[in-house]
Amino acid sequence: MTAVQLTINEQTIEAFPGQTVLQAARSHGLIIPTLCDHPDLTPVGSCRLCVVEVDGWRGEVTACTQPVRAGMVVRTQTPALERSRRMVLELLLRHYHDAGYAANDRMETEFEHWVRQYQAQPPAGFGLEARYPIDSDPNPSSGGTSTSASCAHAVCGPAPKSRGASCGGSAGVALRPRSSPVATRPCWRPAVSPAAPA
Repeated sequence: MTAVQLTINEQTIEAFPGQTVLQAARSHGLIIPTLCDHPDLTPVGSCRLCVVEVDGWRGEVTACTQPVRAGMVVRTQTPALERSRRMVLELLLRHYHDAGYAANDRMETEFEHWVRQYQAQPPAGFGLEARYPIDSDPNPSSGGTSTSASCAHAVCGPAPKSRGASCGGSAGVALRPRSSPVATRPCWRPAVSPAAPA
């Protein structure tokens, strides 16, 4: 398989056809923030945190769904991307509630890490109380409906049935109950393919 060359943040790298921009970046030690990326899930760009800019393309594209192309020039950190990511995190914070049951036995979650990194703040009056009861069981698969599983389902989409995988949303996150029709599909799906170079 012949490698293709592209540029990410002014660094020329090689990638293989079929790889996404996110995969190519990670293989060269470049970090692009994500929340919904998981090796057992089909990439759909649900969380919108991995958006990047591509020279000659209109708007932002999700790095987890965009295949690499020879000659691409990608930027992963710009003021516009930082504003976009902060907005996404602040929208999620409107419905975020940490039950705190695992506060003493784990490091911060991936979500908490990016909230801190981008200095996202919930709007006044939000994030104070859980919208729905929080199941403090650290193993939600053992029975009942967990709000953390609902959050993961809402952001990442349904897990593959064959492997029973889950994207493992942040502990104690309460967005909406699993029975909600909104939670039966990812939060965001592109209506059309990303714009091609002009």
